[in-house]
Amino acid sequence: MWKLKIWENNISSSEVIITIKTVWAWFDLTMNKSSLLTTWLINIIDWNSTNWFGFDNYKNENWIITWYSNSLSAINWNTIWTIEKSINTNWEKNIYTYKFKYWSNINTIQAAWIYKSNINYNVWLTY
Repeated sequence: MWKLKIWENNISSSEVIITIKTVWAWFDLTMNKSSLLTTWLINIIDWNSTNWFGFDNYKNENWIITWYSNSLSAINWNTIWTIEKSINTNWEKNIYTYKFKYWSNINTIQAAWIYKSNINYNVWLTY
């Protein structure tokens, strides 16, 4: 559970971690949601670069580390990462790890309630 507060930047208390292992496939990692964060009274809309609800991510790609960027994005069929063909001639798997956190900065909430939305992740492989 994650408490949303008005007039404050809030980061989720947990992370989503996705690990992809491949010998050489190209892939796109995408994210989408089933709906806005919603209750029976109001919706919390997508991140608009100032307010509302979005995500940030962290990448550890073959041991090259990039920390959370503090640059939020809206969740709307985002292509998070695109990996080009990278053949490992030793036939060892390339390992890609992605971490996501969700943020909110809400300037008004009409109702105290439980907000929900289903977030979907897809890996589109190309051989």
